[in-house]
Amino acid sequence: MDKKAISSKIVRILNNNPVKNYKLKTLFEKLHIPKHNYKEFRHIIIMLEKGKKIKRIGRRFSSLRNSKKLIGKFDATALSKNKSFAFVKCNDFDLFVSAEDISNAFHNDIVDVSVQYKNGKLNSGKITKVLKRANEKIIGNVYNHKSKLYLSSDNTKIHSDFAIKNGLSAKTGDKVVLKVSNWGNPQLNILPAGNVIEVLGKSDDPMIETIAVMRQYNLEPEFPQSVIQETKELTELITEQDLIKRENYTGLTTFTIDPISAKDYDDAISLEETEFGVRLYVHIADVSHYVKQDSEIFKEAFKRGTSVYLLQRVVPMLPEKLSNNLCSLRPEEQKLTITVITDFDKNYNIIRQTVRPSIIKSNARLNYQQVDELFETGNCQDISEQIKIDLNKMRILSRKLTEKRHKQGSLDFDLPDAEFEFDEHGTPKNILRTEQTESHLLIEEFMLVANQYIAELLSKKSDYTLYRIHEQPDITKLKYFAIIVKNYGYSIEYMAFNLNFALQDFLNSITTKDHHRVFDMMLLRSLKKAEYSPQNKGHFGLAKQYYTHFTSPIRRFPDLVIHHQIKQYVFKWTVQKFTKEQIEKFAEQSSMQELNAMDAERDLAFRKKMLFMSKYLGEHYEGIIVDFNNSNIFVQLNEFPVEGKIPLSSLKDDYYRFIEQKYILRGERTNKIFQLGQKVKVQVIKVTDSVYFILL
Repeated sequence: MDKKAISSKIVRILNNNPVKNYKLKTLFEKLHIPKHNYKEFRHIIIMLEKGKKIKRIGRRFSSLRNSKKLIGKFDATALSKNKSFAFVKCNDFDLFVSAEDISNAFHNDIVDVSVQYKNGKLNSGKITKVLKRANEKIIGNVYNHKSKLYLSSDNTKIHSDFAIKNGLSAKTGDKVVLKVSNWGNPQLNILPAGNVIEVLGKSDDPMIETIAVMRQYNLEPEFPQSVIQETKELTELITEQDLIKRENYTGLTTFTIDPISAKDYDDAISLEETEFGVRLYVHIADVSHYVKQDSEIFKEAFKRGTSVYLLQRVVPMLPEKLSNNLCSLRPEEQKLTITVITDFDKNYNIIRQTVRPSIIKSNARLNYQQVDELFETGNCQDISEQIKIDLNKMRILSRKLTEKRHKQGSLDFDLPDAEFEFDEHGTPKNILRTEQTESHLLIEEFMLVANQYIAELLSKKSDYTLYRIHEQPDITKLKYFAIIVKNYGYSIEYMAFNLNFALQDFLNSITTKDHHRVFDMMLLRSLKKAEYSPQNKGHFGLAKQYYTHFTSPIRRFPDLVIHHQIKQYVFKWTVQKFTKEQIEKFAEQSSMQELNAMDAERDLAFRKKMLFMSKYLGEHYEGIIVDFNNSNIFVQLNEFPVEGKIPLSSLKDDYYRFIEQKYILRGERTNKIFQLGQKVKVQVIKVTDSVYFILL
């Protein structure tokens, strides 16, 4: 055990959370130290205390910087649900704040908080000042109350309505954008207020919802004039000079596999047999050939970070001429690419990898349904005989890669997605639960091979690069999850030396599909989020020491950066070098924009689900219990991938209490129990900010 490194980590944890006092056991768990090193760990703590690097408060330890004030981000998620409390997020812990102590802070505001202790433990906080506002503009619906106009925010985490000073001809039922002029004073019962700056349309128009989401998450569908002009000047002409320095792979049987609705094809694959085994080619569109580092297009791509998929509409990272034309690997067109070549032996072990600048010509554009039809029935009339042969060989390779990945500790979750079907007006007419199929997995496995190789290559050849990281879980959260599942007959060795295998064992031990629906999602929420970083911290979920994103430069900015770095450090082309500071900015912006895109996509899907379910008031459905809190039972329907809630106040046969230690709901008089994964029958009674059920 590296005592110096452990000492530094202990001091850093405490200094990052100067208001918090930690138990010895909590610190030990946070550091992921094997159990047999506990005595050494205790000795390190004693030496740090003696050396006045940390201080002891009773049986707890804290930073010498221990303070009664801190800065954090206000999270109004809980406040929007129960109106009585909220949290301030501070580094790696959340500080409880009661409703009367939030001042006029709103969701995601950066705030000053004074903290209160109880028996030496951090107890709660009180917001003393808002340092930075996160919601200068509010999108929502206009309503009339006592001849005055008010706005109710679309964002349920905005916990207050707003008085409208200047309505800009807005009427009841309109969806508008309001610019906040003052934030009110809850102590004096004064509502926040603002002026309407844009009327989007009628709130019951399905297409207006998409525009509202774009406004709320600052998603700009149009590109600046400078980007449009620069794009016009780009040519698809491939010069002799382009060909000289590239490998010619146009003779390979090559094809793309994408969703039916896709218009941009940024990856293609080829396979050939060798004397040693098989050779896999992963061809990725060379977007960096067109989007130079000093271009306006590159600057705009950095700003956007990613393409955003809003069901029936895409807000692209790159202009359409690039994404759907110049860079798209369309059939029978010569395209510039960067290709990762991987040689496998006859046991499907990787024996050699390289990356080359290339030119390809795709032979076919396939979709996932066609490939699944081939795999399931042995035939698909839309696929040529040669490609059928290649796909069947690829299928074997993909299965072997999945098997090897699992042996290394990679985690797979059973999390179906929602697929919407719309009518011509944009109203959802059906919502389907979609599972990942073998065709999806095949492409995913091949992209993983390419991404992992490029990450390891650049870690050796570049001064600094952009990694896709997924840090080790917070043991405190994992321990809490382990306590929950123990009540349902499952165990997790959350202090195991190899946590990946421990979590794999847990996932493999789940006995029912319903429990998978519940616990796979709960486990995922217990893990940290993947993000971009200039520091290589590994990828926990994939069990990879090196990982990056290389395979989607049309829709992800980090991939575009990686392509430029490959040209500089691997191909040795004359390319402008990114500074360390640039890479750090790229990581921060890309991570932030990815989260913003996910929130926007999730928000719109939620709104469409509410619109869809509003047609089924009074209908009866079967579902399973997926969560509890002190106020509600949360139920996921079987027929549709829709979640709603049963208010505990609607259960008239008893008074039910949420027993958090056992993670069940129990009736005080009857001892009747509700538990996770339990099948229930419900009736839809209301659809507003959620789908509300009553139990049948």
